[in-house]
Amino acid sequence: MNSEEAIIPIRNTACALLAASAQRLFPGVILLGGQSTSKGFYYDFIFSSGWEPRFLTLLQEQMYELVRRDHPIKLMEMVPKSAYGYFSSQSQPFQAGKAKASQESLVCLVQIDGFSDFANGEYVDNTSEVPAFFLQEAFPILDREEEDCIRIFGYAFFTKEESRKVDKKTLSIREKDHITLGKDLQYFFQMPGENPGEWAFLPKGELIREKLIELWKKKISSSGFEIVSVPSYTEAEMTKNHKIIFENFPKMSKLAQISFVQTDQAEFEGMFCSSAFFSDRSHVFCPFEKLLSYSISSLQFICEILNIFTWKYRFVLYTKSWVHNKALWKKDLRVLEEALSACNIDYQIDQDTILEKGPKLEVRLEDKMGKEHPCAFLYIDKQKTATQERILVQSLFGSLERFIALLIEQYEGALPFWLLPEQVRIIPTEKNGEEYALSVKEEVNRLGFLASVDKTPESLAKKLSQAEAEKIPYVVMIGAKEKEVGKISVRECRVKKEEMITLEQFTEKLRKQVTI
Repeated sequence: MNSEEAIIPIRNTACALLAASAQRLFPGVILLGGQSTSKGFYYDFIFSSGWEPRFLTLLQEQMYELVRRDHPIKLMEMVPKSAYGYFSSQSQPFQAGKAKASQESLVCLVQIDGFSDFANGEYVDNTSEVPAFFLQEAFPILDREEEDCIRIFGYAFFTKEESRKVDKKTLSIREKDHITLGKDLQYFFQMPGENPGEWAFLPKGELIREKLIELWKKKISSSGFEIVSVPSYTEAEMTKNHKIIFENFPKMSKLAQISFVQTDQAEFEGMFCSSAFFSDRSHVFCPFEKLLSYSISSLQFICEILNIFTWKYRFVLYTKSWVHNKALWKKDLRVLEEALSACNIDYQIDQDTILEKGPKLEVRLEDKMGKEHPCAFLYIDKQKTATQERILVQSLFGSLERFIALLIEQYEGALPFWLLPEQVRIIPTEKNGEEYALSVKEEVNRLGFLASVDKTPESLAKKLSQAEAEKIPYVVMIGAKEKEVGKISVRECRVKKEEMITLEQFTEKLRKQVTI
């Protein structure tokens, strides 16, 4: 077992200790659930008397008290009806509802000194086996249906020495999550109202969305797909509608579309889980003999786009199904396995999730907390066309909103240059420099870059600070000196470098930043 696998039971146990401590210290607290991630652990609560920052220290002290007492950790299975009764008796409506809605024959609970909660994976045997941890921060989750939801995030370690070496100031999650960054950078914000799952793209955010769609259209078209548009309000409707188009126009065997879809999502987590979102879907209609070659092409397409961005991702192959035709399922599953092998892609197998449509391959990406979210996918639909062609279904984004949220967190708002909605900000340092500034802006825009002129009455220092806060990579300063020598002063905000160069030299520098 490697270190990453070995830390998981410690993180899971720390998460349970946090929930147990909250229930012990605050009898009226409502447990909403939590889990470990690749970076730490978190738990969501509703504190009936409200949240106070000092609670974080109290909770951490109580967690260490449970560790010192060396309580055994037990896992217990029970039928959902019994779990519902237990959580109801504990005045935990959210957990009771989760038990009531469970479709499993048995649910598993973790128990620590009279406290019980839903289990998530493996745990250590005793509380004393959690060597070191700390609670990093607590912040409101404004997009959940439950009012006053507080998320507490923490880190767990193998040794106390390891925890002491960590600079806690660099680990803030709240300042780097997409909800905070999206609003601060004026990319998007949550729409007020009864439905917490709806989001509005502001002008800058809309530019980002348009650039990603433009990239998708360019790449999908070069892969031989024809882009269509047909009203499709659910993901299933897109497949049905493309199937109808193919059956009426058989030469259109590779169809693609981006559509606005709605779901009956019950739980929301920012733009990671929205009630309405844009989604891309591509369908290949072909005989079984061609499924492998098209699956390989689809995987190459997905990897090509994802590799443009500097994030880690992993593939998961779902192998369990309710499909009655087991022979067909096995043949289709073998196609995806051979495609993965041909593309030399490592993957993990999910044998627990039961699918109805067909064997599915999914890409998972991590958010800032290390929690995984689904992204691109590829599956072979169990249904066939009227002329018995098979249907290969592909998506790059899954949810475009989720994809953008993950990008924002991955880059902490400082997106790749080509994707930024504002690439250059021009600041006239004197009133008579505005005309020259506007001419520079026009030339930069003419060459295809996004520039603006800051005419606000603020000081130069404040304007520079604001540009850096908004993740603008280049600031151009223009005054009498620059106008006299026919040059511009350019500040690279990300590296704090400043130089005076010609406009031609600057635009050449911008061209080199475009990597796609």
